[in-house]
Amino acid sequence: MVLVSLSQVVDASRTISVNSLAALNTAIANAEMGDEIVLANGTYVSTGVIKVENKKGMPGSPIIIRAETIGGVTITGEAGIDLEQGTQYVTLQGFVFKHKAVTGRGNSASHSKITRNVYELTPNGSSSTSYLKVFGDSNEVSYNTFRNKKFKGPILSIQGEGTSDMSKGNWVHHNHFIDFPNRSDNDNTAIQPGYHARRHSKAYLLIEHNLFERMNADAEGVLSAKCHNVTFRYNTIYNSRDVNLRNGNEGEVYGNYFFGGSGIRFSGTDHKIYNNTFVKVGEAIKAFSRKDNNPDHDNGYSHQRPDRSFVGFNTMIESSHGFVHGGDGGSKDIRLVNNLFVNCKQAVTRESRSVWTTPVFEGNIIWKSPAGDLPNAGFKEVDPLISIGADGIPQLKAGSPAIGAAVGNYTFVKNDKDGQPRADKKDVGSDQFSNSPVTLRPLKPSDVGPGATANTGIHIKPSRALFSTVRPGAGGIYFESNAYPADMEIMDTQGRVVWSRKSVFDRQFVGEASLQRGLLILRSQHRNNTPQISFLRVY
Repeated sequence: MVLVSLSQVVDASRTISVNSLAALNTAIANAEMGDEIVLANGTYVSTGVIKVENKKGMPGSPIIIRAETIGGVTITGEAGIDLEQGTQYVTLQGFVFKHKAVTGRGNSASHSKITRNVYELTPNGSSSTSYLKVFGDSNEVSYNTFRNKKFKGPILSIQGEGTSDMSKGNWVHHNHFIDFPNRSDNDNTAIQPGYHARRHSKAYLLIEHNLFERMNADAEGVLSAKCHNVTFRYNTIYNSRDVNLRNGNEGEVYGNYFFGGSGIRFSGTDHKIYNNTFVKVGEAIKAFSRKDNNPDHDNGYSHQRPDRSFVGFNTMIESSHGFVHGGDGGSKDIRLVNNLFVNCKQAVTRESRSVWTTPVFEGNIIWKSPAGDLPNAGFKEVDPLISIGADGIPQLKAGSPAIGAAVGNYTFVKNDKDGQPRADKKDVGSDQFSNSPVTLRPLKPSDVGPGATANTGIHIKPSRALFSTVRPGAGGIYFESNAYPADMEIMDTQGRVVWSRKSVFDRQFVGEASLQRGLLILRSQHRNNTPQISFLRVY
């Protein structure tokens, strides 16, 4: 029934052309499912927020609000366009926002897209605020440029409704974050998912294929994650400060390139940090915890212990410190395995007050790098035979002792930094010696922002499902059942089942090749409860 109505509303869509902000407001107020509102190129001066309230498109038939051409409309003045609460399936595209930064609420829509815009706002008094704020679920922030921020506050703030919950299922990809210079205060990161009051909430946030350049306004210059379940992958970072899993658990940071600046810092449990490449950074990876008697902090720690976290298959080239274990809070069962340290001033450093309990060190290779606090049993010292390409990326040569030398069976490490599949016998470091096609490379400005060509891939927009979680994975998608057993199936828009499993008790993987392009629907059901629905867009 719904699928039939979808085809009907697509045929009824309208294109509405306007040439003033007053006409734009009127068109938005009267917008219907499938409408495309086009603002003529030019510069417009706003006198207040242009609100998109309680407007609902649907999958395959969104409401589109766009500039006549990408970058052809500049909005100055007091405020820009907000997708407000009650709005779903709306696309905002092609604008250059140079208005004053607005404090307070932001974009509370769900299942919407903010794409191919430029943000270069001007300060509004001395308040701390962001270029863009996202409060709703399952939104896409893609192919935007965020540049030249000169006032306090994160560039992109992702929060949630209420005071303690996180928005869920948002997707941030192919954006260009450039130039947020040094400041003497805090709260100035490029992307801030959550904050202290939301630290116990799960975000299921995916940040991938973004380019960060000179994000130095804060010690947590690129990312300050203060919530659970944040994935940061396939990004490229130049001359910027930390990617920080600051206050939350079960984060994943993998497949990223770091050039200059500093690297990854993490607190909290059960993180996975792997397949990252560091070239001439300061501290490449730092685990940190700190005791604190503040009653507002958990368990007597301001920075939670990084227990049971995994640091493996990373490559550090000419770093001052490859891995640092810091703070006075300690850790338990941390794993430092199968990493490659080359020409580092010191491979591993344990700060004087820092204590690690039952750590695992194995399979690491160091070369022209003092081991420091890395136990002898945890590494081999041998020339790994690497070459450095014109792009600065290290690659293993034929005959490298790192080939096939990894210890342990870490099944979640499926690919390397180039997107090439890991063999049954994995190589040490972020590179797998392989003749398979290279699908991942360091990003250039032409790969991101409003003018970039859209890439193929899988976009998952989870609902607030009670019983299942869907996450992107290398070359496909994962389904994880949170209540057992769960029946799961993927359908196309004609209702045909293209994949199904009964009584799922564990994690399921579906390769991208098994999924046709276009809109797909995931249906999951636990026993006799109401089925839960999520939408998947395969490009």
